[in-house]
Amino acid sequence: MRLFGLAMGAGEPFCPENIIIEVREPKKLEQLYCYKLIVPPAQVDNFYTIMLQNLLLEFPVYAVTMECRDNREIMLIKDKEDEL
Repeated sequence: MRLFGLAMGAGEPFCPENIIIEVREPKKLEQLYCYKLIVPPAQVDNFYTIMLQNLLLEFPVYAVTMECRDNREIMLIKDKEDEL
């Protein structure tokens, strides 16, 4: 969850109150993970975009979107199959 928030916030941590998790097994998102991403110097400006793309590949069962609710920007994490 924190990794997705960091990537979506372009390096600024996403406020936990603005993260909504709607998955069948939320405990999987609460686990600690070791994550390392190396990008070429020419791509450093795109680091967080690449990070988000990489996380979506690492966790293919989740869909992460941004929504505006009650004048707040919300990050929504759902099971991908629920989107169909």
